[in-house]
Amino acid sequence: MLTVDVRQIPDCGLDVSGEFERDALWEDGAVALHGPVRLETRVVRSGPRVAVTGHAEAEVFLDCSRCLEQFRYAVELPVSLVFVPAADPARGGKDIAERDGDAVPYEGGQVRLGEELRELVLVALPMKPLCREDCPGICPQCGRKLGREECGCRPEPADPRLAVLGKLKAVRGNDLLPEKQGAERRGEDGTT
Repeated sequence: MLTVDVRQIPDCGLDVSGEFERDALWEDGAVALHGPVRLETRVVRSGPRVAVTGHAEAEVFLDCSRCLEQFRYAVELPVSLVFVPAADPARGGKDIAERDGDAVPYEGGQVRLGEELRELVLVALPMKPLCREDCPGICPQCGRKLGREECGCRPEPADPRLAVLGKLKAVRGNDLLPEKQGAERRGEDGTT
């Protein structure tokens, strides 16, 4: 696990960079890594606060939401985190993180970058992953991958309850919109 001891951060800061292999944090099934996570960051301490800035890169396996095929997806993201001690001894052990909502609490003098890096990667993933923008998906009847396999299925008939919408579209395109009808009655020059 990628951790930094706060007491070991010099006044001039610390560079934390390299390739980090996946560990137990990545094995919960939420995302499958393809290779190591690459990280280039600068860690600076100001009193009890620790700021981490830089960028990270990872390549993950995702499942296409249209064709269900697995593909590799490259994630490049900025890293900008602020860590604060979970409890402030000067304030009687009260939680500092309660006052600073964007800060990440740390305990025992150890900043755990791995957990936060994992969350940043998960948030950067697309909600609807696609293997390619024009992926046609799968046939809803036979399940074959459209565009890659032959599919002799006929399109399902439209819902008869929606047939009236098809008729509206067929009658002179979109000319049935109220503002267009008013313009036709008045004439284009505003006369009636």
